[in-house]
Amino acid sequence: MPTAAPLSSIRRGLHREHATVASGKHEFWWLVFLESTLFFSQSFWESGPPYAEPSFHPWPFTAVTLLAATIALFLCHLGPAFLAARRTSGQLPQGGLLLVWLAAGYLECIPALARSIAFPLSESAPFQELHMGIFTRTYPAAWLGLTAIIFLLGWTRAAWRPFAAISFGTAVGLLAWSLSSLWHGLGVLNPYFSRPPSQLEWLIGKRTILAAAPAIAIAWRLGAIASNTTRIWISGVAGLWFPVVLSLLAASLAAEAGSNLHWQPTLVRGFYWALFGPNGRSTATAAAVGLLTLLAPALVCACSLRLVAQARAWPWKSWLLPMAAIPVILVFSGLLQPGGEEMKYIWDSPFHDFWTASVLLIGAATWVVVLLGSRPHPPQPGTAESTATQYPAENAPPPPEVSG
Repeated sequence: MPTAAPLSSIRRGLHREHATVASGKHEFWWLVFLESTLFFSQSFWESGPPYAEPSFHPWPFTAVTLLAATIALFLCHLGPAFLAARRTSGQLPQGGLLLVWLAAGYLECIPALARSIAFPLSESAPFQELHMGIFTRTYPAAWLGLTAIIFLLGWTRAAWRPFAAISFGTAVGLLAWSLSSLWHGLGVLNPYFSRPPSQLEWLIGKRTILAAAPAIAIAWRLGAIASNTTRIWISGVAGLWFPVVLSLLAASLAAEAGSNLHWQPTLVRGFYWALFGPNGRSTATAAAVGLLTLLAPALVCACSLRLVAQARAWPWKSWLLPMAAIPVILVFSGLLQPGGEEMKYIWDSPFHDFWTASVLLIGAATWVVVLLGSRPHPPQPGTAESTATQYPAENAPPPPEVSG
């Protein structure tokens, strides 16, 4: 019959369209989950919570938490996502220098996080007792091997998902254990203090906003695959705003309670006070579990690097620039400095501070483009433009001949 072929072609097209929609929804929610794991990790807990005193200064803490989360939401998620939704291609901007700069930042984050995991584990008692030679005898090999594994997991579309889920579950369990075991320390004045300690609201807000900068590539991808504006808002609230508020609150309470009970003048502030437990002794198991939560932000950076790399067709020589910049980045970010107990705040490097600040400026620039640019009208289903988007041009029927 003459209509058999067209009907079969239409069925195959509808089947491909439904499969694409289902795959897009699946990817959407996984990316929202991946973005949220960025804030349930020790790298985030070491940023703002050590300088918070929510039980002694509840209202300033609430204000700075909500303000920082909202600023991070608009700069690191909503702006890039809305701009991505307005672009017809749905990909990252194809400016070569911009993409190389984003890639350089993610390339710096991954080995930094891998080092923060590998070195302390090589010195911890449980791993030494288990005779895990890869950590106890060959720290450089462990660092490089872990970095390579993170790269491979992030470059594979589905391989990172179970590891991100494990890291997220570990982080939630660690926070729950810390809060439940140290809850009685809230509101207790440390004997070394004559008055309640001060709270550094500016430092809390600044580090919280900067900690959300790596989410910009995932936010762009979420905006590209979101079906409407409501889903962009949902992804921002569920993937960034709510995790920032919840994690910052829980980590700040745990760090404050541990500091109130066990702080001594010879030691500095840090989230590690939340890992001392009820008996006042820092357990190696809790410290090792806290380090494993760093796997989540490393996977965020690795997946973001894949999104940046796939934003355009790169000539192979174009990647020589960011690859050649890796040794320089490693040296200037302080990754080759001694670690262990003297290791500072994980993002305490000039390059990372400059990179995250530039990402915030990029997020602000996306809002300028969104507010001043024109909104493209998406093709309506059933129109010629929609049909041309769904099917390749070579399979499209020829245009009708016009007589006369």
